[in-house]
Amino acid sequence: MKKIKREEIQPILLKILKQLKKYCDKNDIKFFLIGGTLLGAVRHKGFIPWDDDIDVAMKRDEYDKFVKLAKKNPYIDKNKRYKILLPLDKNHIYPFIKIIDTHTIAYEKYLKKKFATGLWLDIFPFDYGSNTKEESIKLNKRQKRYKMFLQIGISGELSLMQKIKKMIAYPVYRILTRGDYRYWVKKLLQLPSTKPTKYMGNIVWMVAERDMCPKEWYDGYTEVTFEKEKYNAIKHYDDWLTQFYGDYMTLPKEEDRIIHDADCYYIDKEDINGKN
Repeated sequence: MKKIKREEIQPILLKILKQLKKYCDKNDIKFFLIGGTLLGAVRHKGFIPWDDDIDVAMKRDEYDKFVKLAKKNPYIDKNKRYKILLPLDKNHIYPFIKIIDTHTIAYEKYLKKKFATGLWLDIFPFDYGSNTKEESIKLNKRQKRYKMFLQIGISGELSLMQKIKKMIAYPVYRILTRGDYRYWVKKLLQLPSTKPTKYMGNIVWMVAERDMCPKEWYDGYTEVTFEKEKYNAIKHYDDWLTQFYGDYMTLPKEEDRIIHDADCYYIDKEDINGKN
């Protein structure tokens, strides 16, 4: 396998995004940019220079439509290069969708190697979750607890503090799950409300209660430019970015510029042919 240089990662991810747009336009499915991808579109008209992932989201009805299609055919392109990974698929450890480039592989240091996938794009479902800020805080605490137990089953290299936490929590993990990490994926998938609430957002993988926003923020879309192409953003993207990042047009200090820690490689043609 050949090592993928850092400057090669963004072009690979951009190809996945472009293919996703073609697929969704063809199937009348709407998605919108979120996280650092949205911030990059607004502040840089493309990738944040040091960013190395792409995040998009779909409201639940669009997401379910996407899942239904994926169960019939897990690829978004005719050449079967870009594959959809659904929650609870074999060795897919997340409660949200990833689209991977099957010609690559990325080893994340905090994950066991058997869970490695190709370089990816994340698709998060946006769901109803709470009616008050207090409910949002409680929901976030529960999600963090589930995520902590999930990480016990999937973790690779850990810091000393993480090792101590794992050692303390591992007996509970074994009792509840018999060693099956998917127990916690299922718990995360059950977090969204089945009834409309005042707040909605990325419930299954929320970072903090700030992930919960007034549902009106997701009424309607506008277009933003990302790497010379137009993509959807929610109309209230300024409110959303301000809630997430504060003064988001100001660049963070160099020490606060986050990148993912992964070793990435191109897969040999012989291996690709064997997979497909």
